[in-house]
Amino acid sequence: MEMPSMGSCFLWPVIFQVIQLSLSSSLPIGNETDRLSLLAFKDQIEADPLGTLSSWNESSHFCEWSGACYVWTPASESVIELSINKFTVKVPDLGHMPKLRRLVFQTNDLGNNEDDDLGFLYPLANSTNLEVMGINDNNFGGALPEKISNFSIKLMHMTFRGNQIRGIIPTDTGNLVNLQTLALEMNQFTGTIPAGSIGKLPILRVLPLHSNKISGSIPSSLGNSTSSINLYLYANNLHGSIPSSLENCQNLLSLLLSRNNLSGPIPKEPMRISSLSRYLDLSENQLTGSLPMEVGKLVNLGYLTVSYNRLSGEIPRTLGSRVSLEYLYLADNSFHGSIPESLGEVPVQGVFANASGFSVLENEELCGGIPQLNLSRCTSKKSEKLKSSTKLKLIIAIPCGFVGINILLLSSVLFFFLREKKSRPASGSPWESTFQRVAYEELLQATNGFSAANLIGSGSFGSVYKGILKTDGAAVASTVAVKVFNLLREGASKSFMAECAALVNIRHRNLVKVLTACSGIDFQGNDFKALVYEFMVNGSIVYYRLFFKIYIFLTLKRQQLYRERGNSEVATWNK
Repeated sequence: MEMPSMGSCFLWPVIFQVIQLSLSSSLPIGNETDRLSLLAFKDQIEADPLGTLSSWNESSHFCEWSGACYVWTPASESVIELSINKFTVKVPDLGHMPKLRRLVFQTNDLGNNEDDDLGFLYPLANSTNLEVMGINDNNFGGALPEKISNFSIKLMHMTFRGNQIRGIIPTDTGNLVNLQTLALEMNQFTGTIPAGSIGKLPILRVLPLHSNKISGSIPSSLGNSTSSINLYLYANNLHGSIPSSLENCQNLLSLLLSRNNLSGPIPKEPMRISSLSRYLDLSENQLTGSLPMEVGKLVNLGYLTVSYNRLSGEIPRTLGSRVSLEYLYLADNSFHGSIPESLGEVPVQGVFANASGFSVLENEELCGGIPQLNLSRCTSKKSEKLKSSTKLKLIIAIPCGFVGINILLLSSVLFFFLREKKSRPASGSPWESTFQRVAYEELLQATNGFSAANLIGSGSFGSVYKGILKTDGAAVASTVAVKVFNLLREGASKSFMAECAALVNIRHRNLVKVLTACSGIDFQGNDFKALVYEFMVNGSIVYYRLFFKIYIFLTLKRQQLYRERGNSEVATWNK
């Protein structure tokens, strides 16, 4: 974001929200102190070219100013809300404001990434009514003062996301016993997670500490925060084991620990958190051992990834019975044995019916499949014990294409092959078919404006609607299922690309045919992505969730970018 020159600081229009419920006939002493502090605050603003703060004067009650306070009965409480204004000034001293309840400076360019940027926080220890403090998405530098532990005991939400704040997390944060949100992500914090502090926050619900430089181990005291619903610690330098005490967080919806240096086995205790329904991400660590059988008890989980670790053993057979599971990433581990039948048998129809359509090179321990693969027949675990050192390596080649949608190179899960012309399938193979273009307007009409009456069900990344659409080559319109992706949800866009890559031209007993896709914008100019499937007359939402489980196709070992075998060259794309 471009910053103005040091010689000029511009004040852009201030967007305030003013809610005035009632005005007291008298002016309490506390309010007078707040009024004087706000006037002093205004005097330190270097420029106000549009006169936005012109109403801040001596002649009127400060709750009549353009913003600055909510009014309650019987006492008035002040609010400073200066979000989304592109301020580039240094925040001046706020002075003594005992009635301040809410202070929000989010999404500006405040601060100069200097050590004294957060000096304005010190006087807030006197604001004993402070409940919300948010300075997200600015350019504040320096360290958080230890004095924040003396802030109002009423403080519920404290967010510092997206700055350049350095140093350690204050060790006495546990004094803020009513804190529900402590958001310190996307900064430059170092040091460790204060075990004796954060573990004392009994009603803490949201703890995003990700994308920092925090080291040390994950404190077991985090298990004391039994109200937690989101725990985001990914993209740090954490090491050690995953504490089993996390089992106590029985309200947890998402647990993201990826991109650290965690080691040791995955404890079975956190796998018993029945509330986990969104994300469980343990990828890109140094975890060893097997995937606990208890993972099958996460009956509501939508997203599970343990990729890029050192896990071994067999894949728990209970995984595939989880109808809510939409994403399963197991890549780059050392799993062995057969693929659990509960994940869906490897298809023998469609592209899998022709041995030239995919490859199982260096997969001596694979079993089943079509006879041309010359794989051994699958046997029970009791009758044959596979070598634990065997690494399951499977490359699946599914050439496919969408008209106008270049999605193949973006798939981070399935690995596609470019074969020499002489090994191309004969004309008429499934992947040679093309797909009709379909516009947002057509899908809008087909589903009656994505009406609730047409809604079949919802998943983690989108909703499925029943619609009537005329497809290419059809004499009359037919009933289809339209999955509309919620692109505001993190990971939804990636979900669209991956589902396209995996589902096109694959026929499977638990999958239905993809008819077409739509990637464009809606009438409001927002990004829009959807997939259109055949409609199952007797299908249920369980069925439609099943065909979203696209990562069952054994992407369990990342391959080299290029591999030569005889005269055949195999090229794969990795994320």
